[in-house]
Amino acid sequence: LRGLHESVLQEIRTRAVQLSRTRFSEERAEIFALDYGAISRVLRETAATRKEREAPNTAAENAVRERLSVLGFEPISVSILGERGKQIALLLPAPAPDARRLSYLSEQLATCLDAHLSPIRVTEQENGVLLLCREAPALAWKQGSSFSACEGICGDALATFRDAENGYFYALLCDGMGAGVEAALTARLASTHLQRLLSAGVRPETALRMLSDLLRLGRNGGGEESSTTVDLLQIDEYTGRSVFFKCRAAPPCVKRGGSIFKLSASTLPLGILKESGVKRIEFELQEG
Repeated sequence: LRGLHESVLQEIRTRAVQLSRTRFSEERAEIFALDYGAISRVLRETAATRKEREAPNTAAENAVRERLSVLGFEPISVSILGERGKQIALLLPAPAPDARRLSYLSEQLATCLDAHLSPIRVTEQENGVLLLCREAPALAWKQGSSFSACEGICGDALATFRDAENGYFYALLCDGMGAGVEAALTARLASTHLQRLLSAGVRPETALRMLSDLLRLGRNGGGEESSTTVDLLQIDEYTGRSVFFKCRAAPPCVKRGGSIFKLSASTLPLGILKESGVKRIEFELQEG
């Protein structure tokens, strides 16, 4: 019996070591695959965004050329790049327009393109006068925040920031699951992670997926509770179109006129399941 007992224990030890090695190997492979997939998505999306921003906007060019010709400016060339954040370059015959005529030209361009524009910069060229401007943000906002901590530690993390290059404003609220220091740490880690990715131009769906993978792998590695709710608001500064990305967060309240309404979604916090469910709710901002 003693020999049988020892052989059974030895078999258990051998299989436990094999299982641990397999699990470790699988986790390393998964981490590598997730990193590779995430980097791949970021590179593809960055390239696509840059291409959209630098692609000629032929329809806008034709509309501006026709409007300027009717107004008597007779442009030598018109170049407009991008659908959002348009970059505009006009080459006009010399001499350069005076201040009054330049202001009138700027107003006509804004009307024609249905966009807010930056001040026009004028540069003398050998073959004419080059006028440069670009689409500018059409929105302004005010923000504020207030927290109430339980037992002296707040498990929420709030951030507001911009992706200035692509013209987006973000408001972000993370609530770490659990209580105390661990919940606060998870929320701040999630907030910092998302803020850095989104500020660099990573799309929200990709940034949220990368955060979920990070939290889940940390949890599987034997760490403490590592999940968080996320409420992410993205505002297009050029158009006013907005999107809430929600991961089990409390319903946000939107005030419109004299009414207040809630936007709710049934999803799980990030860091629990391999496939994170993110609810996307789109709406248009209105003045006030």
